[in-house]
Amino acid sequence: MLIKILYIIFVTVYSLLLILAAIKGPGNKSIDLKKEKLPMITGGILTLLSSLAMLKLFLPYVILLSIGLILIHISSILNGYKLHGKLNLSHHTVKLVISALIIFLFCYIILS
Repeated sequence: MLIKILYIIFVTVYSLLLILAAIKGPGNKSIDLKKEKLPMITGGILTLLSSLAMLKLFLPYVILLSIGLILIHISSILNGYKLHGKLNLSHHTVKLVISALIIFLFCYIILS
C-alpha cells in the first residue's frame, strides 16, 4: 500500500510539473507554442487523472496513462523542433526513464 501511495504522489507531482511548464512557456522567447502546448497539457491532465483512477479502476487507468505519456512525448518532440530545430536527446532520455519508471511501478503494483 505504501508503494501505491508513493506512486500516486510521484505521478501527480510529475503531471503537475509538466502542466505548469507547458502553461508557463519557454520564458522570454517570442515563439507561439499553442500547438505544442495542447498535447503537453492534455497529456499531463490525463496522466494526473490516471493517478487518481489507480485507486479503484484498472482499465481506465491503463488507457489514461498510455495516452497521457504518449502525448507528453509527442509534445516534447514538437517543442524541441520548434524551439531548437532539433531533438534534444538527453531531455527525451530523461522523460523516457521517468515514463519507464512509472510503467514499471504500475506493473509492480498491479502484480503484487
